[in-house]
Amino acid sequence: MKLDREDLKTGGSWLGAVSGVGVPAYTFFSSFPPPLFPQISLITAALSTAILVMALAWQPKVALAQHGMPPIVKIAAHFIGWALLLLILYPLLFNFTTLGAPSGKRLQIGFGMETWTLTDAGKDWVRAQPTITKGQMAASEAAFEQDRLAILWRTWSIYFAGSLLIVLYFLCFTLWTTGFALLAKHRHLTRAA
Repeated sequence: MKLDREDLKTGGSWLGAVSGVGVPAYTFFSSFPPPLFPQISLITAALSTAILVMALAWQPKVALAQHGMPPIVKIAAHFIGWALLLLILYPLLFNFTTLGAPSGKRLQIGFGMETWTLTDAGKDWVRAQPTITKGQMAASEAAFEQDRLAILWRTWSIYFAGSLLIVLYFLCFTLWTTGFALLAKHRHLTRAA
C-alpha cells in the first residue's frame, strides 16, 4: 500500500486532533478512576481508539450547499456538551463518595456523612462528634482498607456510589471521545469536498 502526500496530511490532522483532545482527557481520566474499578481507564482507552477508527472509516453523505450548522457538528456539540456536564458532576461525586487513604489510594465509601448511608457505628461517631470528618472517622475505626469501610458505611451505599462513579466515568469519556471524533470527521469531509 502506497501512501501519497494527501494521506500523510490527513493522517497528520487526525493525529493532531487525537493528541489535542486525547492528552488532556487522558490526564483527567487517569487521575480519577473509580476506586471500585480502576481498570476502567484501560477499557475506555481501547473504546476511544475504536470510536476514532470507526469515525475515520465512516462515510456519511455530505450536503455541500447547506445553511447553518451541519448535522454532524450539531451531534458532536451535543455529545461534547453532555460530556462537559458530566465532567463537572464526576469530580464532585468522586470527592463526595471517596476517601483518601494514608497510602495515597482512594477508597470507595457511601454518600459522605449522610446518616442514611452510615451504619450504626458511623452514626454513633457522628452523634458523639458532630464535626468529625469522614477521614477522622475512618482513622478511628482503622478502616483504611476497602473491605473495612463497611463498618462505617452501609454496603449497599458503597456499591451504589461506586456504580454511579463507574457509569459517569464511562459515559463522560465515551461522549467526549465521540464528540471530538465527529468534529475531526467533519473537518476531514470538508477538506475533501
